[in-house]
Amino acid sequence: MPILRNIPDTSAARLLALALSIAALLLDGCARPEAPPEPPQLRTVRHMVDGGLPPTTDPRLVRGAHVFLGSDSRAVVTSASAFPPTVRCEPGERGARTPCETTAPHGVPAAPSMLLVRRPRFSAAPAPDAAAPSPGTGGEHGPVAGAASPAPASSAAAAWEALVLRDGEPIALGDLDRVDLMMARTLAVPALNDRTLVTDAFQVPPDSVLRLSIGVEPPAWFVDSAPVAFRVEMRDATGETQDLFRRVLDPARRPQDRRWFDADVDLSYLAGRTVRLALVTEPAQQDDARPSLPLWGDPRLLAPAPDRRPSIVLVSLDTMRARSMSTYGYALETTPHTSALAAQGAVFENAFTTYSNTLASHMSMLTGLYPATHDVIALGNVLAARHPTLAELLRGDGYATAAFTEDAMLDARLGFPRGFSTYDENTEVASGAGDAAGTFGRALEWAGRHADESFFLFAHTYQVHWPYEPPDAYRDLFSGPDAPHANPRRRAYEQEIRYTDDVLQRFVAGLRRVVPDRDLVIVVTSDHGEEFSEHGLFTHHQLFDEVMHVPLIMVAAGRIPPGIRIATPVSLVDVAPTILALAGATVSARFDGTSLLPLLTGKATTFERPAVFAEYPASAVAPEHHFVARTADAKCLVGASDSREQCFDLRDDPGETRPRSPTDNAALGLARDQADAYRERALARRSGRDRRVRPTPAPAASGGLAATAAPSPTPTTAHDRAVDPVERKLRALGYVE
Repeated sequence: MPILRNIPDTSAARLLALALSIAALLLDGCARPEAPPEPPQLRTVRHMVDGGLPPTTDPRLVRGAHVFLGSDSRAVVTSASAFPPTVRCEPGERGARTPCETTAPHGVPAAPSMLLVRRPRFSAAPAPDAAAPSPGTGGEHGPVAGAASPAPASSAAAAWEALVLRDGEPIALGDLDRVDLMMARTLAVPALNDRTLVTDAFQVPPDSVLRLSIGVEPPAWFVDSAPVAFRVEMRDATGETQDLFRRVLDPARRPQDRRWFDADVDLSYLAGRTVRLALVTEPAQQDDARPSLPLWGDPRLLAPAPDRRPSIVLVSLDTMRARSMSTYGYALETTPHTSALAAQGAVFENAFTTYSNTLASHMSMLTGLYPATHDVIALGNVLAARHPTLAELLRGDGYATAAFTEDAMLDARLGFPRGFSTYDENTEVASGAGDAAGTFGRALEWAGRHADESFFLFAHTYQVHWPYEPPDAYRDLFSGPDAPHANPRRRAYEQEIRYTDDVLQRFVAGLRRVVPDRDLVIVVTSDHGEEFSEHGLFTHHQLFDEVMHVPLIMVAAGRIPPGIRIATPVSLVDVAPTILALAGATVSARFDGTSLLPLLTGKATTFERPAVFAEYPASAVAPEHHFVARTADAKCLVGASDSREQCFDLRDDPGETRPRSPTDNAALGLARDQADAYRERALARRSGRDRRVRPTPAPAASGGLAATAAPSPTPTTAHDRAVDPVERKLRALGYVE
C-alpha cells in the first residue's frame, strides 16, 4: 500500500503502519456518513372545492381562491368604507330631537348587503351637520377600515350593529343626532347552519395531507357575530362519519382570532379508502342564530410528488429603473447585493416594460399579454375570464401559490388574485410609501410554511416609489464631492434603492434557508422606471428608456448558467412563459410573450421577433394615448390619432434626444411600421366599448383579514371619507390630482 513506502523495514513498524491505515479508513468512513434520504416533496393532487361551487358570472367570485360557503349565496367582502348617508328627519319643534330615516346612497350596494351601523346618542340638540357621518373607531373592538378619527367621547362605547339592506331601501334608525355607517360590500349573508360543502368522492392517496386555512371576514369582527366552529368531516359509502378537524373562532370577542389560521390534517391512515369530505361551518353554540362571515382558504389534498420541481419566486421592485442600478453599470454602488445575485444567473441587459404605470405593466407581467390584449389599463378594467394568469396556470399544475403586495394599483377587484390561494394586500403601508421589509417578511414566513411543496410566490413593494423617504441610516449615502449629480430628489431615490437592495438580500438569504438552491428559481424585475428630468419630467408618464428600461434577473442553480448577460431585447410579457418553462409546467396557454429559456440555456442567441411594445396614457405632456415599438436599434412612438410621432435611432442617439424621420433608414422604418401595427391592434380591440366600470369586490384572500381592518394611516377628511380608499392612495402616489 502507498502508505507503507517510507516506513522502516521492520515487522513492528509495518504492523503499526497497517493499524494506522485501518484506523484512517474507519475514521474516513465515520466522517462521511451516508446522507439520509430527503423527505418527499409534496404536490397538490386535488383542489377540494373547484368542482363544488355553483356556476356564476359574478366577477367578485374568484374560483379556487377563498371559499365562501352558503346555500345559495356567497359573502364577498374585501373592504369596508365609511360614506355620508342621506338623512331625512320629520319636522319637529326647534331644537327638539326628531326621528330620522337614513338611506344608503343608490349604487353603493351591488346586491342585498350588510350595513354596519353605530348609533351614538347625545343629550344635546342635533348638530347643524347632522347629515354628515361622524368619524368612528369601531367602538370597543378597535379600528374599522375607512374610519380613522376618534369618535366623540359621549359615543365611544357605542357598538356597531349589523343590518341587512337592499339597494335604495330606507333604514329607520330612530332617535339619533349623528350616525356612522360602514358599507361592507357583500352579497346576502346566509345563516350559519346553511354553510356546508361536501366534496365529490375520491380515493385517498398514500401519505396524503389536507392543507387548509380558516378565518372570519373583518365586518364580523366589530358586531355581535356568532362564534364559529369549523369542522372537516369524513364520510364514506357505508355511512361512517368522523371528525378530522375542529377549531372555533370568535373574532368579535377574541382579537387574537382576527387573522388566518393554517392547518394540516393527516389523511395517511385513510389511504386507499374512498371518501367525501364535508367542510362545515356552524354556530359554536347550539341554536345561536347570530350571523358571521366564515371563510375556508383553498383546501387542497397534498401527496408525495413523483419528482422534484422548483419553487418560483417573482420579485417586483416597483419603479426600479435599470439605469440607476450598479448591476446595470451605474457609477454609484446602489445594488451590490443584487449584482452578487445576478452573477449567479442571468442578466437581461435590454428588458422593457409594457406600460408606464403599475397596473397595466403588472398585468402584463402576470399574464404574458400586452395591454392591447389584456386591456387592464385603468382601475375600472377587470381582466377577462378568457385570459388565464400565471398563478392560475401554476396552481392548476399542482403548485401552491401566494402573492404579497402593497395597497394601491394591484387592486384585488381587477383580477390580480386569480389563481393565488393567498393574496395579501398590505393596507397598513403609509400613504405613498412602501414597506419592503414587512412585505418580504410576510412572504418569507409563507415560504417557510410551504417549503415542503413546490410553490409560486410573488412579492411586490413600492419601496422605491415616490415619495422617496429612505431610512435615516441611508440619508448620507451618495452625497460626497464625487457624486455624479446634485439632484436631491434623485439622490433620495438612489438611497431608497440601496436600502431595498439590503432588504432583498435578506429576503433571498431567508429563502435559501428554507428551500435548497437546486429547488429555487428567483426572478427579479420591475414594472417601470423613473424619469429625473432627462426629458423634462420627474415622473414615469413617458416611455423614454429611463422609464421603459427595467431590470430582469433570473437565477436558478442547475437550470441557468451563472454569469451570463443577454443583450437581446425582451419584454415583461416574456416573464410568465419563461417561468412556466423553468417550472416544467404542463400547461397550454396563448401568450404575446415567449419563453426566454433558449436564451438562458445557450440554445439561441436572439429571437426572430421584430420589436417589443409598450403604451402610455394621455397626460399633461401627452394629450393623447401613445404606442411604442422598440427594436435593438430604433424606437418609434405614435399617437392614437396619428397626429404625433417621434422616432429615434438608438445606435447614435441612445439618449433619445434627436428625433428622426422614419424614412431616414430601414431600422427606423421597421420601428414605425411595428408601432403602427400595435396601435391599430389596440385601438381595434377598444373601439366601440368602454370597459371602465366601477370595479366590484373580489373575495378576500389569505392575509387580507388583518390588513382590511387597518385604520387609515393619515387623518381622513370629510371629502376623503366619500371617495374610494384606493383613490386616496393613488393620490398620495401621485397618480391622480
